Amino acid sequence: MSLNSNYVKKLKEIIECKKKKKYFIVHHNADVDAVAAAYALYKISPDPKIIWAPLGISRLARDLISKLEDPVNVIEGDISLQEDAFYFIIDTNSIEQIGNFPFTETLDRLVIIDHHSENPLFKSALLYIHEDRTSTCEIVYEILRYLGVTINKKIAYALISGIVTDTARFKYAKNSTIKTVCELLDYLEDVELKDIIRTLEEPSLKFDRSKRIALIKAFQRMSYEDLGKVLIVKSFVGAFEGDAAALMVSTIADIAIVGAQKDEEARVSVRVKQWLVEKGINASEICRKVASEFDGGGGGHPAAAGINAIGDVEAIVNAVVDEFRRTIKDLKI
Repeated sequence: MSLNSNYVKKLKEIIECKKKKKYFIVHHNADVDAVAAAYALYKISPDPKIIWAPLGISRLARDLISKLEDPVNVIEGDISLQEDAFYFIIDTNSIEQIGNFPFTETLDRLVIIDHHSENPLFKSALLYIHEDRTSTCEIVYEILRYLGVTINKKIAYALISGIVTDTARFKYAKNSTIKTVCELLDYLEDVELKDIIRTLEEPSLKFDRSKRIALIKAFQRMSYEDLGKVLIVKSFVGAFEGDAAALMVSTIADIAIVGAQKDEEARVSVRVKQWLVEKGINASEICRKVASEFDGGGGGHPAAAGINAIGDVEAIVNAVVDEFRRTIKDLKI
């Protein structure tokens, strides 16, 4: 479902409703794009409202909220949901990414806004706004323009931050992305884009001790498979699996698959070099396919995706490797 006048009219009615509480829900370890998009929608909505992160938010996203110096009701962890409410799932294409949310029971009050690979299951929601954009913040900016609401300095700053991080500092940006950022910069008369980027980069350089150790262990436990033109690596950590996979692809691997096991929950992060994406490799499709075999959820982007499931993480990682191997063979890479 794309943006058009009918959907925007319905969305406007939902956002402006003062009788029902609004939950803006973000995914596991929510990134800046998710939190910034939720923040913008939160700010234009009347009370009662909250941003809910059932499985927590990332440190970089938390830094953004602090930087904005704007009172926001953000709740992490389990809460009791009001039945008579509207629920917004932001920047998520897998229901497993938001914990034990009662998806089927809330379909008639559920709004989903996302830019990842389309999920057919989400089409049963009240509104499913899915656009081919490099970030969810770009979609939210379009929504704000359609609604004719005032975009203040803090909303603009948040949306730019989400775009910067989700495009890897514009590495994956489209021309339309740059146009959106330029328009948002008009709301920031005394702020330079370079300063926003620098602010977003600085926390990533200040690795805490636990992250450093996790990354060291990821490389210590790493194994690889050489397919000629493609080098696949896999590893296992207790946490920071996304950071580990990203670091491996940025340094030595063409495809990195890193798993983490927490009790019965298995989490897998996958990263793929851009040249393979251009050859037809799609990490999101592979993760979704493998996740379905383990009764889990998977998805994301062609170059960065993940899986959440209940089961043995080693078995899931091996299944992902097998699927990449088959895909590479089929594409004759």
